[in-house]
Amino acid sequence: MNTAKFLPRFAGLFAFVLLIWTASRLHDSQALGARGIPIVDLETAEIPVRIEKWSTARPIPLQLLGEWTLVAPNGTTLHQGHSFEGFLRLEPDGAHLGSWSVSIDRFSLVPSGDSGLRLGSRTYRGRLEIQVYRDNKNLPSKFEIQLHLPIEDYILGVVCGEMATRTEGGEEAFKAQAIAARTYALWRLAGGRQSLSDGPADQRFESVDFETQSARDAVASTRGQVLLWNRRLLPAWYHAAPGEQTSNACDAGFLQKDLPPLVGSEEPQEAWEPPWTFVVPFERLDALAAEHNIGAWVSKIQLLKRDKGGRILKARVDGENGSVRLFGEQLRCALGPPSALWDRLQPLPDGGLEIQGRGRGHGLGLSQRGAVALSQRGLSCSAILAHYYPGAEITSYHRFPELLP
Repeated sequence: MNTAKFLPRFAGLFAFVLLIWTASRLHDSQALGARGIPIVDLETAEIPVRIEKWSTARPIPLQLLGEWTLVAPNGTTLHQGHSFEGFLRLEPDGAHLGSWSVSIDRFSLVPSGDSGLRLGSRTYRGRLEIQVYRDNKNLPSKFEIQLHLPIEDYILGVVCGEMATRTEGGEEAFKAQAIAARTYALWRLAGGRQSLSDGPADQRFESVDFETQSARDAVASTRGQVLLWNRRLLPAWYHAAPGEQTSNACDAGFLQKDLPPLVGSEEPQEAWEPPWTFVVPFERLDALAAEHNIGAWVSKIQLLKRDKGGRILKARVDGENGSVRLFGEQLRCALGPPSALWDRLQPLPDGGLEIQGRGRGHGLGLSQRGAVALSQRGLSCSAILAHYYPGAEITSYHRFPELLP
């Protein structure tokens, strides 16, 4: 057990869902699914992706290439145009597209061609869905911007967002990433999520501008493939680099009981990353104490339990008015270091904390750095997935109706 003492500071469900399942949430008990009902064709369904940067009150620089249509939620065409370049902005009466006032708070912009949308400097496929939110005075307060696009186009954007797809010898790792990302997206949406974020809260999704031929090949060669365990979608978590060992999802608090494909595996030695140093400012420690009502600052952190790879599983945080027990990943997310694999904690004179550690991400499932190392060794996509998700079955989502009990 390691102990660090701090110096106290003086002063709607989207219709895409293929199966209706009980989803899991971080640190809650979870079931992996019950009898499902296929309700849509995944080849024609769309993934809703929330574009975080432009879900804001700021004017949005927008370009529509070629013919485009502005459509109401009921499918009514409100406006048709050709080649728009300007701003989508909020005015007291609602949304404005250039000089044109939009009379409703929810609408879609549908370009006629592929890659017909530009938001700021980024180009996207799909259609744009805009929701205007209003404050308690009924004045427009912010936009929510969602991109809706076919699943395989979405997976291409995730592979490009999550991996350096120009890495030599990484082709089989890119395929493994595509299958894991496709599985994760379906699992999240099947659990009732209305949309997926384009950032690390779900999966990093990048625009057409970042596409590479190796990423296109990886997605095309694995089209429709997902991971199953006991005829259910696997919660296919993945991360950047775990250190020497990936973690058991149950021990880390992500699952209620052990799941054989997610009990952890050894990381290839050539994928081990050098140690890092991270400084937690005292303001962040104070915020952690306030969030859990244990006082105005953190006085001590006790690391209670580690897994066999050294990653923190459980910790106790003390303040002057009490203490709270957290999973290691909860503590990592609250304080912000790259991982929960901490080797040394050092209190700082200003009340902050210096952490020295290894690894990047939550340490569950596929390691992206390790997958590339295994690909460069000559392992196939299926062998890489078997290493990180032992016992999981690779199958096509087209077989889902036959997989039901």
